[in-house]
Amino acid sequence: MELWILFGTFTLLMLIGTPIAFCLGVSSLATVLYMGLPPLVVFQRMNSGMSVFSMLAIPFFIYSGDLMVRGGIAGRIVAFATTVVGHLRGGLGQVNILTSTLFGGISGSAVAEAAAVGSIMIPQMKARGYGADYAVNVTSMAALIALLLPPSHNMIIYSISAGGTISIADLFTAGIVPGLLFAAVLMVTAYIVARKRGYPTEPFPGMMVALHLLPSPSPVCCSSLSFLAACARVSSRRPKAPASRSSMPC
Repeated sequence: MELWILFGTFTLLMLIGTPIAFCLGVSSLATVLYMGLPPLVVFQRMNSGMSVFSMLAIPFFIYSGDLMVRGGIAGRIVAFATTVVGHLRGGLGQVNILTSTLFGGISGSAVAEAAAVGSIMIPQMKARGYGADYAVNVTSMAALIALLLPPSHNMIIYSISAGGTISIADLFTAGIVPGLLFAAVLMVTAYIVARKRGYPTEPFPGMMVALHLLPSPSPVCCSSLSFLAACARVSSRRPKAPASRSSMPC
């Protein structure tokens, strides 16, 4: 019955046009009242679960992605990716994937990456004759790379939900190879589809231009990495086990 109240209230509020946040809150509160749980205790548990220092990494990484878009760093990343892989078949699709890989390794947010890279690449791809479905699918799939590559804030949430028993540094290390493999598979798939549809390539300007456009470390990147290191150190701290009675001196 509790599930019927939870999902029924949520669906009803959704149908009458209530914002998602209020749908979640009101349906959860209705279920708590039906189950007879003390609302004060429930809200205290929710507040203690959200009062975690490492959770600050999420808004800071999204903010760093917005700063990179407004400061022109995202444009330089796109220009660098264009010089590296733009000459391949389906050049802008390859550029989109490589840009998402580089951008995801800085922002750590799939939402920020899709918004930043999509606002730059999708209009350019449509203007060059790429299909809208191809441009949107490449952008949305490439944004998922940020979930695997460090500094992924989803890994931070996973470590927090596990009670801090899993090291964030270990999660970051474990996500590097899968993230790069995912990017490589996406580039191969984009190449095959572009070859079938006859999408154009971009001229190769030379390696000197690529080295000149190589994005340099910025204050935003450095501050993000510093904050990430602080979160990793705090979450990796373990309380020391008390000494056993037999090992204590007499």
